[in-house]
Amino acid sequence: MKVRVRFAPSPTGFLHLGGARTALFNFLFAKSQKGDFILRIEDTDVTRQFEGATEEIISSLRWLGLKWDEGPDIGGKYGPYRQSQRLNFYWEKLEELKRKGAVYACFCSSKKISSFSPEEGAIKSYPCGCSSLDQTEVARLSSKFSPAWRFKVPKGRIKWNDLIKGTIEVEASYFGDFVVMKSNGQPTFHFAVVVDDALMKITHVIRGEDHLTNTIFHLLLYQALELSPPEFAHLPLLVDEKGNKLSKREKSLSIRELRESGFIPEAILNYLALTGWSAGIEKKEVFTLDEMVSLFSLKRVGKASSIFDYSRLKWLNREHLSRIGADRARELLSFFEKTSWQKIIDHPRFNRFFDLVKENLPTLKEIESFAQSFLFEKIVFSQEQMDLIKSEQSQRILWELTNMVELEKEFNRKAVENLVINIRRLSSEMGKPARFVFHLLRLVLTGRDDGPPLV
Repeated sequence: MKVRVRFAPSPTGFLHLGGARTALFNFLFAKSQKGDFILRIEDTDVTRQFEGATEEIISSLRWLGLKWDEGPDIGGKYGPYRQSQRLNFYWEKLEELKRKGAVYACFCSSKKISSFSPEEGAIKSYPCGCSSLDQTEVARLSSKFSPAWRFKVPKGRIKWNDLIKGTIEVEASYFGDFVVMKSNGQPTFHFAVVVDDALMKITHVIRGEDHLTNTIFHLLLYQALELSPPEFAHLPLLVDEKGNKLSKREKSLSIRELRESGFIPEAILNYLALTGWSAGIEKKEVFTLDEMVSLFSLKRVGKASSIFDYSRLKWLNREHLSRIGADRARELLSFFEKTSWQKIIDHPRFNRFFDLVKENLPTLKEIESFAQSFLFEKIVFSQEQMDLIKSEQSQRILWELTNMVELEKEFNRKAVENLVINIRRLSSEMGKPARFVFHLLRLVLTGRDDGPPLV
């Protein structure tokens, strides 16, 4: 059977690091098994949707380079791929559950029902006497109110083998009956995800361990609908320093915010893969997406949560920036909307310039400040820098350096190498460390305290 996995975000916010990590692990598993990676948008909960979130999620995934084989923008054999367009499937399966006596009409307040948020991992069991209503009473209430529909949780134990967590066994009835269809005609997360995964022939569900308890409800529904469940793999969470799950509501951890801060897809994917997964290669931390696909295995996914480490992400960003070419840099810079970026991209010396500075870039945004001195010769000094340049000692050194430069008939690499030798001699004669003189020279040439080797 061909492997089929899905990433199914809800448009309640921008794509954050935790969601991107789930998408990545699904992608890596699918491609390592020559299978299909499907994108599905779970947009039935209209009360929690964030305007523009669906478009932003798709844009972020595309920017990351996680290409899907089926999805809302490209279609596929098992579409549509937006849950809001699949309501007829849920009502068909609900009728099947009714015929089997697996659900009952519930007239509890909508406020009580809507406060149940399984997609956030909250499991709550509410007292409900609706299961004991006779048909006459159900008919009478239905004439006045639209009921929700609750699934009757049978007594007995649910057992499954999680591909990461191992064997799990629990008593199902401990969790109580749960809603599968709301009174507004919208399916709950539990019901929609089971119906969709079954109809879309999903073979493996790979998601965060915060969904671990949800699997109990899903297996009960598979059993009641007489459907074969997929295999489950629950990933350890990516958490903050306090051990809290990273939230899509934390803007600073969204893919959009990281992109605008100058991080690049190669680094973000590399970082996310190594949070919870081991490539099995000692002393190697920098991987391309193709390398990760070839090495990926769920057997090397750990069980412990990983703490988000911004400094490590930034280090990987520097490493990947130093490895990409000018054409890739130009492609990534095109995502920045300011007109000043277009001037940089279109500059005739951009390729040579990028090759010079890329090893000094912690993020892509630093290109702008380098470009001011390298491409446009617009050098702006801070007051602190000006004080250093104007000091009597610095002026004396700069006078000597100017004389050295003027003695060179041609300004080529050999002349520069001679200058370096002479600068070291000058430093010694003036009793100043060579690093001070070279720093001063870098400052007046570029307006920066750091950058590529002066030669």
